[in-house]
Amino acid sequence: MKTLTWLHISDMHSCPDHTGWDASLILDKLKADLDRFKDNGLVPDIIFVTGDIMYGAKTECGEIAGQYDAAQSFLTELREISGVSAENLFLVPGNHDVDIEEILESKTDWLAKQDISQIEDMLQHENKEWPGIARRLEEYRTFLANE
Repeated sequence: MKTLTWLHISDMHSCPDHTGWDASLILDKLKADLDRFKDNGLVPDIIFVTGDIMYGAKTECGEIAGQYDAAQSFLTELREISGVSAENLFLVPGNHDVDIEEILESKTDWLAKQDISQIEDMLQHENKEWPGIARRLEEYRTFLANE
């Protein structure tokens, strides 16, 4: 029987000055565990990171780009330890991965008034509304391009 092993990470939120705890303590232990598991033949084939890679637009957390740089370093180390290729790293943005300073009330109101087919059309064809909506994920898209 063939098996598929995956690692699922969510809500990394690494910003000790805001949360009061240092997420690197847990993330470092995760890397150490992965390294130890690898020695025993247990390695993930796929890594899923589902949301909240960074903390967001909080002054005490620094620039969004810097938060993504720290996350990218961690994920690169994780992939190197586990041997998972970039193609087998799947990322999904969370609510903290959106640049809240780019959320315009006019666009939020417009989105709320659309039915699902209009949203699907916008996503599939990147119509004239798309640039204003996508701007809130620009830093995330840059992060993805570099990962």
